[in-house]
Amino acid sequence: MKAGWQRPGRATGILRCTLRLPAIDEDRSLTSADSLQVVHRFINKHLTGLADSVLDNATFTISVEIRAPKRGARWHPICRWREGDSIDAVFMRAAAVVSSIPREPSHETQAQRGLVKSRSLLALPQKQ
Repeated sequence: MKAGWQRPGRATGILRCTLRLPAIDEDRSLTSADSLQVVHRFINKHLTGLADSVLDNATFTISVEIRAPKRGARWHPICRWREGDSIDAVFMRAAAVVSSIPREPSHETQAQRGLVKSRSLLALPQKQ
């Protein structure tokens, strides 16, 4: 039985990031993060120090988990980065999208704190 607060179309507060490095035929994933700050650290950790040849055609996708109409949840991509794009601009777009999606009530405590912290670290205005 579905809980009363699980409404379709609401975010669960979980983010996922998939980094693809086709030059070395490798994929790296962050399967569960509660804030964009965690995703940003994941990307910085895996992209810093890599040679330019490894970054050829590199991409990453940030997805958010959204409640599905008939139980369960689905992953919806909210932004993509390709080699040559600005990483900071991608995270600013992701923060704007994440803050515009309604969240489930049970996740507005820790996840909301993570979102507020992410927005302040990215120097975005706080949502009132």
